[in-house]
Amino acid sequence: GRTKALVMANKLMSCMKTAEYYHLGVKSDDSSATAMRRHYALNVELYTHFTSPIRRYADLIVHRQLLDSLAGVEWDPRLSSSLKDRADQCNLMKMRARRAGDASGELYFGSFVKLGGPLVEPALVTEVLDQSFDVLIPKYSLIKRVHCNSLPLLNWRFDVASRCLVLRWKLDDMDALSDSVHSLSTQEKASSASSASSAGEAASPREQAISVYDKVTIVIRGEGRQGNPLSHSVYLKAPDGCSTNYGLSQNQKETVRK
Repeated sequence: GRTKALVMANKLMSCMKTAEYYHLGVKSDDSSATAMRRHYALNVELYTHFTSPIRRYADLIVHRQLLDSLAGVEWDPRLSSSLKDRADQCNLMKMRARRAGDASGELYFGSFVKLGGPLVEPALVTEVLDQSFDVLIPKYSLIKRVHCNSLPLLNWRFDVASRCLVLRWKLDDMDALSDSVHSLSTQEKASSASSASSAGEAASPREQAISVYDKVTIVIRGEGRQGNPLSHSVYLKAPDGCSTNYGLSQNQKETVRK
């Protein structure tokens, strides 16, 4: 119930079109003009801003037009192009402000992850693709993408009919075996090939299915890439007994296992 509600609410919000300012000019029976007058979220046929003019320049323009209308001032068609330009400028600045706000949030969260990470948090699957899936992290109200090729997997497959990803995890002892083989000389590697093969067969990988609405545990780790020291990535926490070889230090691995 609650899980599906959170996922559906997020998906519905993400598909809503961002509000924009329009100049409608004189009255028109054109269907597109009628649609632009309507407010989707409030479900009203006619809508315009009427809040404090100290907040938005668009509000100030609306106040001036309403005052002229109430005073009986006749509309001057020559103002149409000017008002359209102002509406477009308001849209541009609003978009830039939103992007700046999003970037600021990412910067703050990256700093938080760098200082306190890696973070291990519960999450909900919102979308499944053929090589990745999106998760909602309720604690931080964030949507993040988990890429299969960043996980310690043997392989994965995508079922188109069920929209499900099946992950085949490496086991811990498979990593230990791989590490020990890498430390051997060429001759020792050749002599241990048969034993490595039989050990790999004995330690069969564990499968995990990922579908929309699933509850999962994710690991958020600071990456510190060149040019973006506060960058971070999101990984799916491996099931018990599976590899946690995400490129973490030993202390970080212990944090993830808890």
